Amino acid sequence: MDFGNIIQEKLIQQILEKEICNSNDLNQYFFSELATKISSSGEKKKRIIFLTHNSFFVLQDLCSYKHIQRFNIPDINKITIHSDYRNVCSIILRNSFQLNLQINHFNEFIKFIQSIFNCVLKTFVPIIYKQKQKTNEEPKIDDKNSAQQKIQSFLSSQKEQFYIKIEIISNNNSQSDSIILGLLQFFQKDIQITGLEKCQELKRFTQVVLLNQNLEQQYFIFQSIRNPDLIFHIKLLVDSDFPLFVNKLQDIKNNLIK
Repeated sequence: MDFGNIIQEKLIQQILEKEICNSNDLNQYFFSELATKISSSGEKKKRIIFLTHNSFFVLQDLCSYKHIQRFNIPDINKITIHSDYRNVCSIILRNSFQLNLQINHFNEFIKFIQSIFNCVLKTFVPIIYKQKQKTNEEPKIDDKNSAQQKIQSFLSSQKEQFYIKIEIISNNNSQSDSIILGLLQFFQKDIQITGLEKCQELKRFTQVVLLNQNLEQQYFIFQSIRNPDLIFHIKLLVDSDFPLFVNKLQDIKNNLIK
């Protein structure tokens, strides 16, 4: 399914030569498309995507190896399809990276990925269909701005990671120069943080639990599940993320109750 008509391009052929696949696999498992990549800020950019049974590529152009993103197909953890936004989905990779795409041949794209998981990997990929809850009365929106507002609303509802400032407390002692930049990510029933600066305690993702929060001062206290002596005092790097962050904490609490 070469909807992008790129398989004969020199750059694509060079990439495919490095892929571990024979000609039969290539004929059966190849998908290309000119798609729209949607960033976390709502910015939309045209990108070339193509998939084999091994890999998922996102290219800026067909001229060079610069700005090529490559992901392993087995690293796809789930796909969320948003019924209210035409041909838009969120692909979660390695439980840490979210790729938002708008794809013209959407059904073919989903079936292609399902085929790889079912026939090659002998497993399945969770596909979640999410529909926006309807209200009794919706305000009228100018058609010109409607699409942009829908995309921004979609991205906000899907935000699962937040940049944070972390103060590390170990054995009730604040470590010197321990305030670092970090990243907090929400999963269905878990919260994990990692350091974005060199830090022995947070050199990898650490699962944490919320101990306390001060909504007025907008700071939160988390404890490492693996090492209870490690306490993390956290403030959001972006103040405007605060309402959404609190909602995500409540979602985690609700999921644990279920």
